[in-house]
Amino acid sequence: MKNIVNLLLFIILISCGKQKEIEKKEGINLFKINERYGFYGYLNGKEVRIEPDYEYAEEFKEGLALVSYNKKYGFINERGELVIPMIFDLAHSFSEGYAKVKVSNKYGYINREGKLVLDLIYDDAKDFKNGKALVRIGKESFYIYPDGSRVVSSNTNRIFKPHIKNF
Repeated sequence: MKNIVNLLLFIILISCGKQKEIEKKEGINLFKINERYGFYGYLNGKEVRIEPDYEYAEEFKEGLALVSYNKKYGFINERGELVIPMIFDLAHSFSEGYAKVKVSNKYGYINREGKLVLDLIYDDAKDFKNGKALVRIGKESFYIYPDGSRVVSSNTNRIFKPHIKNF
């Protein structure tokens, strides 16, 4: 009987140790409590907790997470520091080093330092993918490179067609 008790204690202790290993898995995860977003996880083996203070947030991409408060968007780093101010009416997570942002109904792109690298001149825009992004000015749609130059392409106007709403 004593051996069985010792065996059970041993199994419990091993299980507890494995649980701690699982809990300390590297990475920072998004969570939501009471309609607020925050982050929790481990970075370089150290616990990270970013309080659920945000109205909206997205997972970390390229080392930054999109967050929103008072209907303005900005970006935090993995320590929870606001590194790109919440000055945008809308923003999207980083893709290939750039994030599309919107101010006063016009889109542009910022880099990871928060510098506007492509002016707020586009009526609609997509994320960068394979080194280019699809944008629209008026009725004309075209691809651009990060330096703002246009990519010669055809059949881009069909991408931004209005969506039919379901009632």
